Amino acid sequence: MITEFFQPGGTLQAGLDGYEERPEQERMAQAVADALADGTSLLVEAGTGTGKSLAYLVPALQSEQRVVISTGTRSLQDQLLHKDLPVLQRIVGHPFVAVPLKGTSNYLCRRKFAAYLGTAPKESPSWDALREWALTTEVGDRAELSSLAENADIWAQVTTGPESRLGSRCPYYESCFVTKARRRAEKADLVVVNHHLFFSDLALRKEHPGARVLPEYDAVVFDEAHGLEEVMTEHFGVELSSPRLEHLLRDWRGHLRDDPGSSQNPWMPRRGDQLVMDTANAAQRFFAQVRRRLAADAMKSEGERFALPEDLIDEPLKALWLELDEALEELYAHGNLGAECLRDDGHEEKGEELRILANRCTRLRNDLAAIADRSPGRGDFVFWGRLRGQGVALAASPVGVEGVISEELLPNVGSLVFTSATLSAGGHFRHIRERLGLGPDSTEDLRVESPFNYQEQCLLYLPRDMPDPRDQDTQAERFSRMAKLLALTNGHAFVLFTSYRAMKQCHQALKATAEFPFLLQGEAPRQALLDTFRNTPRSVLFATGSFWEGVDVPGEALCHVLIDKLPFEVPTDPLNEARMARLEAEGASAFDHYQLPRAAIAFRQGFGRLIRRKGDRGIVSVLDPRIVTKRYGRFFLDSLPQTARTSSLEQVRRWWEKPRTTP
Repeated sequence: MITEFFQPGGTLQAGLDGYEERPEQERMAQAVADALADGTSLLVEAGTGTGKSLAYLVPALQSEQRVVISTGTRSLQDQLLHKDLPVLQRIVGHPFVAVPLKGTSNYLCRRKFAAYLGTAPKESPSWDALREWALTTEVGDRAELSSLAENADIWAQVTTGPESRLGSRCPYYESCFVTKARRRAEKADLVVVNHHLFFSDLALRKEHPGARVLPEYDAVVFDEAHGLEEVMTEHFGVELSSPRLEHLLRDWRGHLRDDPGSSQNPWMPRRGDQLVMDTANAAQRFFAQVRRRLAADAMKSEGERFALPEDLIDEPLKALWLELDEALEELYAHGNLGAECLRDDGHEEKGEELRILANRCTRLRNDLAAIADRSPGRGDFVFWGRLRGQGVALAASPVGVEGVISEELLPNVGSLVFTSATLSAGGHFRHIRERLGLGPDSTEDLRVESPFNYQEQCLLYLPRDMPDPRDQDTQAERFSRMAKLLALTNGHAFVLFTSYRAMKQCHQALKATAEFPFLLQGEAPRQALLDTFRNTPRSVLFATGSFWEGVDVPGEALCHVLIDKLPFEVPTDPLNEARMARLEAEGASAFDHYQLPRAAIAFRQGFGRLIRRKGDRGIVSVLDPRIVTKRYGRFFLDSLPQTARTSSLEQVRRWWEKPRTTP
């Protein structure tokens, strides 16, 4: 069946305009089909251009199983829903149902929208657009509302989170967009989610047997699987932050503002106002003291996270912690009492709102206690903090999450497929197997090369005469080389960094003499920056972090990727330190088994931004000489496809100026 679909003259060619034969795609599809049929699991690396989405969607549909497709980025989720699946709906031989399922906060809350109608601003373009959409939408997905900015404050007024949802007690439950989405998912053949929702559901099932968000499923395909470890670390850890507490108190104030009170407890709203104020004051004192205690650690940290000192909860801070704990306990007791009184008076909805708010106080108390006592109770954890703006976060993260898949998923799910363009490092899968707990006995593996002709389409520039990027005294020389390279391709470039400080420093140095439109990450939402880059000739985008992966800019808009530095992670990050210490204790080299492969995978992601189609052509410039001067540089190069290379700027110029051939 797979061969009939993908072979020349088959179903795909008959139904797809611009069809290109891709033997690599058929090979991957057959491997996925075999895994689904046999109930086995598979690691499959599919090089850029393979067409891996169709290579797992088609066998998933042919398997007649319910398959969850979990993606790492919103852009891939949108591609599946709006491009790949509509194509398959048109050309496969049988009807199927594929539905997206997103986190609760992605959907309009009818209850909160109705409440906000009475207090909404009379003149607000954002509100007018939102209201018009809200009154006509059939699915309530925020993604439909393209006119509303990603960070628009007004959205928080009309949506809800998983902790605040009333469920079946809500008067809007039957018409609720979340309810409808979940019911559609119960009847679907394919359910498309992201990694965060998938592991949020798995954590919920583990903590509360019988509870779930996703429907039952037979198999899972994890696309962009190289990012799974970090997502699992987040969902199986504990984090307490000042914004989280502020969000809880904001919801309390909103409830009390509209609270009808109770004949049995008429002073309830007034008493609630006082308790919320007491909790806010206790929280302010606690987090202010935490910030003072951690300021020096934050200043010394190379990264955003830093280890919490063993003696963080000293006597002064312990007193403030207990004060906050007591305030939350009183707020919880008040909420429970108020909920009973409201329900007895016939205010079921308000009573349920108050009960949920009370339970959120308890969860917050428990998380605070777990961090303060350094005892989450679920294995080896590392405790860390973060100061971001005025916000304070304290967290406990598991050092390893390899047991999540091997213990929770492999024994209970028919097939698991892990795929990405970057799963291997140095030519093998050892790293991803170790990090995810996927032994060779439990999981087969396959590497499918890219169909692109990198020897012709791409030149890798590896200058040997560049200064070490860690040397701050030689930055002017680096900036001068960057300017020459940008001039060579007349802009049309991504300049990728490993830190915000380096990105801003370079942008500041070059923009004074900029011959091109310069764009800087952080000046606008990510999608807006990409749209501007695509539509503005000769643009140069300075970026870090999320722009190393999941970004697709085919064609002449992007023909040069400059990588400032090999993307080694900050070794003093507390989570990295703990993971490396555990490897060393087990007799393994932390550099070889952790730092190097993670850097190589991130490097491959950055390299992969350039060639996205068979007609693309361009240069990847790596301005870190360690890739050619250090023994481990070979590991990075062995992770890339075979590509023409040079260390001569003049040869780069000649290669770029030679006539292009049509692929």
